[in-house]
Amino acid sequence: MDLKSLNSGTVESKGWLTPVVGTLTANAVVSKGFALRDPVSLQEVRVGGAAYASQDGFASPIYNLPAASYIDVSTASAEGGFIPPYQLQVGSTLEIYMAGRFTRTPTASGALTFYPTFVDTSPSLNCLTEIIAIYDNVAGPLPFEFRCTFRVIAITDTTIQCRVSYNCVTGSSAASVVYINTDSTPNVVQTPSRAANAVFPFKIFAGGATDLSLTRDQYYVRQIV
Repeated sequence: MDLKSLNSGTVESKGWLTPVVGTLTANAVVSKGFALRDPVSLQEVRVGGAAYASQDGFASPIYNLPAASYIDVSTASAEGGFIPPYQLQVGSTLEIYMAGRFTRTPTASGALTFYPTFVDTSPSLNCLTEIIAIYDNVAGPLPFEFRCTFRVIAITDTTIQCRVSYNCVTGSSAASVVYINTDSTPNVVQTPSRAANAVFPFKIFAGGATDLSLTRDQYYVRQIV
């Protein structure tokens, strides 16, 4: 092989370059025109600040929440919704943001609860935290907004434990209600197997004490660290 030819010509002209190696090391890896991907899972490698899920399109999705049920409110009109497992290491910190409005029929005071989770079922038993939006006994749409931050403090092949903090604001014709919480004892949450899955599904379920109609206007999940 003429080693000098490696530094001449174009990337497109190097179709013949297909090295077979054991361990490959480099001072820098530069990808021109393509996203950098993990060599094992082939999933795109994100950097701090990049979004793993976000609101998509112009229409705000509407969800009906029957009593004593959980509805995933993070998939419709959204892109993403998964986190590569190699991005969830001890010290990794992510932020969730969601805002919209909801109504309750019949009108009564109570609380709307959000459950961020890595599983598809039983979110109340296997969620990072319960994000509580308290509301008054008033009619009409109630705007809400919450921001939740979670930091990984322990992880195994099938579990993750995070320190979680959030603040949630609910508005009404009477007054706004602000709820702030930091987990004193973080939950141990089940996850798909890191060895068997290329990505972790990340979903946010919602539930209330009685029938609710929820419209989601803003949403993202992004990595901070």
